[in-house]
Amino acid sequence: FAEYGLKDLLPLKLDIPDEGCTRPNKSMFCFEAGEIRVNEQLVLTCMHTLLAREHNRIATELGKINPHWDDETLFQESRRINIAIIQHITYNEFLPILLGKEVMEKFGLLTPKEGYWDGYDENINPAIIDSFASAAFRFGHSLLPTAVERWSKAHKFIASKRLSDLIRRPYDLYRAGVYDEYLMGLMNQVAQAMDDSITQEVTNHLFKKEGARFGMDLVSFNMQRGREFGVPGYMEFRKFCGLPTSDSFE
Repeated sequence: FAEYGLKDLLPLKLDIPDEGCTRPNKSMFCFEAGEIRVNEQLVLTCMHTLLAREHNRIATELGKINPHWDDETLFQESRRINIAIIQHITYNEFLPILLGKEVMEKFGLLTPKEGYWDGYDENINPAIIDSFASAAFRFGHSLLPTAVERWSKAHKFIASKRLSDLIRRPYDLYRAGVYDEYLMGLMNQVAQAMDDSITQEVTNHLFKKEGARFGMDLVSFNMQRGREFGVPGYMEFRKFCGLPTSDSFE
């Protein structure tokens, strides 16, 4: 890619090439990252690639400023800055849309408009409850589109591809220029509403094998996961959050 003036993709998944990857032939490979689900769907692969490139860009600039730093120091400091970028996007852009400004203000989640936030408390457990990770956070599945769009840098629609055809198949990224088109698609494609509807691309065609009519069902996975993890009922969460409980639907 470099010889064509393009930036690097993620490293190839060579050690266990079939893990989490649907390969059309033995000469095609998915990608390697710090998260095993990097190839779960192409848009996720794009985000991993974007952050890896940003990490390397930061490391290059830090290396110019601090030529005495060794590779490990460059890596860790670049990683720290990259994490801060993700945190800022999460709290400054994602959560306000998800929770609303009123909730963000009530719980002190808004980022300051200038200066630095100094509310860090090392005595607070930063872990999230298992029920959130295994159940509640799955609300995001309702945001999934039926098709993933590609757009030009002039913000013109180019084409789209079914989501199920991009699950565990990130191979479009090998085509020169297509990565940028998917990123432009992320900026231009209208998001799905957060509701109780989930596209059939993941309820009927999840992890569908080549030539098969149907795949697996993500909603069924969610239900199974809730049972396996022993997610408590609604009233238990009301207690956990300090809210009153009820023994009837009245």
